[in-house]
Amino acid sequence: MTKRSGKGSRIARVAERFAKVNEVRLHYLSGGKGSPVVLLHGYAETFDRWRSIVPLLARRHTVIVPHLRGAGASAKPESGYTKKDIAVDIHELTSSTLYALIVCASAATTSDRWWPTPPPLSFPPAIPSVWC
Repeated sequence: MTKRSGKGSRIARVAERFAKVNEVRLHYLSGGKGSPVVLLHGYAETFDRWRSIVPLLARRHTVIVPHLRGAGASAKPESGYTKKDIAVDIHELTSSTLYALIVCASAATTSDRWWPTPPPLSFPPAIPSVWC
């Protein structure tokens, strides 16, 4: 799942995929092998924000980078854009394949973050999270 890219370094291959979760079709990138990392883009952005680092992270991690509902090639339903709906989307996307969840929300400044601190637990505490 990796290819060589000069001076012996390895760059992991990343695939574009679709999944139906929470009654919405999400488009996402995935690749790599190892501890899971999920990267989320911010409001009015797409996963392109992360594209340059995904192959690097995928050297040692399983990386999943979704277009959130309404963004990029993901479905654009008329409703369901609350943080809770989006959290359910991501939980459903990752829960069937991942055992841990590390979420890095895109943020240039604190005001860009979805949550200034981790949100209240909506999902089982068996899913550890690191918020950065």
